[in-house]
Amino acid sequence: MRSPGTSLTDHRWLPSAVLDLLQRGAVPAATLGLEQVLRARAAGLGIEVALLIAVSRGADGLIARDPLASVSELAGKRIALDGIAAASLLLERSLADAGVPLSAVRIVPLPADIDAAWASSEVAAVVTYEPILSRLEARGGNRLADTSHMPSFMLDVVAVRSDLGGDAHAGVREVVRAYLLGRQVLRSNPFDSAYRLAARLGMSHEEVLGLFRRLLLPDLDYNRALLSAGSDLAASCRPLAELMQRSPGVAQGLACEGLFTDRFLPESLA
Repeated sequence: MRSPGTSLTDHRWLPSAVLDLLQRGAVPAATLGLEQVLRARAAGLGIEVALLIAVSRGADGLIARDPLASVSELAGKRIALDGIAAASLLLERSLADAGVPLSAVRIVPLPADIDAAWASSEVAAVVTYEPILSRLEARGGNRLADTSHMPSFMLDVVAVRSDLGGDAHAGVREVVRAYLLGRQVLRSNPFDSAYRLAARLGMSHEEVLGLFRRLLLPDLDYNRALLSAGSDLAASCRPLAELMQRSPGVAQGLACEGLFTDRFLPESLA
């Protein structure tokens, strides 16, 4: 049963608008990317991660136009990516693994119309995410690297205000439990779930299935292991925080320690 005063708001706003709701106390919790959580903490907002929703395991990657078939061939080429630090970290690690210095490539902003930029040969490669990755692969692109073998720095999470009172605590715990139960349905009946999600996501059910094949959806045990004190999640988060601190306007001393909590997880889903 839903706790008194608990309600869900289905939003598709920019992360900045969601963070504003958290800052004003209009909502006690929200879904965000790990990078947005770190930026909010750097700006002084007291929030912590209460649930891991999705971990990219190939859902984000670097794709190049044919005939480019290896990262080493990108030297001297134009690579488009959006302004988030996680995309920059993916590119930096991919180039480093291939022995290509970051200075050897030209980074340009990701065009609003990726398909048009791809068709016009405006860029040689793109750092992007599903379902765009698979769509560009279908048009002849070569996936050169992705997050399938990288540490867990591309995460979607539930972020919770640290100053919550008792009623808000109960509401967040209820939402966390409901999400984990929904995850069980998705795993036990993926095809029916894909059809149900397709319309909401604006994708075909085949694209939905392809998307979830490249995402790790942590269950209760996985969340408890990674959100508990002493897990290695803070170590995976640290390179992202360090990269963010090289950007103008981001506070120094951005810490991943103390960011994660397991206190909102249910004891069981029975």
